[in-house]
Amino acid sequence: MEKKNNKNNKSKNNKNKKKNKKKKDKNKKNKNRKRTAKRTGRKEGRKKERKNANNGNNNKNSNNNNKNSTIKNKKKNKKKEKKDKRLKNRRKKILIMKITRTATTKTAQAQSRTIKKRRKEGRKKGR
Repeated sequence: MEKKNNKNNKSKNNKNKKKNKKKKDKNKKNKNRKRTAKRTGRKEGRKKERKNANNGNNNKNSNNNNKNSTIKNKKKNKKKEKKDKRLKNRRKKILIMKITRTATTKTAQAQSRTIKKRRKEGRKKGR
């Protein structure tokens, strides 16, 4: 008798687990929906009427959002370019330092001489 009862309990437990999981998933979906609604300037389920900055028509959100995204991307790309430039210059500096410090071969010595000369000129010109 006990065993049978135990089995029933197991199946009940599994059913409850499934139910709870479904509930959780639903809650998650709702939360996400609310979050996106907040982000895109919409009240949950319906568009918020807001005026477009360029022309005072309502409900031109999609257009506006696209414009915003392109602007954002441009900014991102600019940042990336700046970072790349910085890194490139840094690498150059490190390389120059290495060459000037450890000039063992003839060519390296010549390189270091030219680098030092250029630096001196730069200082003279106030660069």
